Amino acid sequence: MSDDPFAGHLLFDHKYDIDDILRALCGDDHDGRWLLCTRDGSLVEETDHTETATVQDGDDRNHWHVITPLPVSFISELKTHDKRSKLTAEDVALLDDLLADVHYVYQLLPLFEEGLAGGWVRERVKETALEWLDMKNLIPPSMRHVYDATAAANAPAAQSGMAIKII
Repeated sequence: MSDDPFAGHLLFDHKYDIDDILRALCGDDHDGRWLLCTRDGSLVEETDHTETATVQDGDDRNHWHVITPLPVSFISELKTHDKRSKLTAEDVALLDDLLADVHYVYQLLPLFEEGLAGGWVRERVKETALEWLDMKNLIPPSMRHVYDATAAANAPAAQSGMAIKII
């Protein structure tokens, strides 16, 4: 028996690093799956040598999650994203220069460190990660209000100036 009086009684017992999720969403050129184990927070880059072939999404009481990298079309979406309008003309030019040679989603990761334009790219990938976490019910209750407020502010109705009530 565990010495922890709260063992097995936690309201939220999922661990993960958002940067690992960003890495998996951007993927790379390996052939295996990306698996996130929220029991210990590990990100597994599945290969022929990992012992995860039988792992399915939701296994281990919803602690295993398959992360599918973003489609290549995500790069095109970045080039026409609504939030580009919040950047200065100079920053848009820098962003366009950064994205000019990007043909694969895994090429986005190194851009995250490229000043404001790279940070903007990271934030767009992070928005997608938060949507994925929300879909998987992996946002802790203590942070739900932060995500809900951000999602509401980014909703099309909010962008058009309509008021949105957050419950």
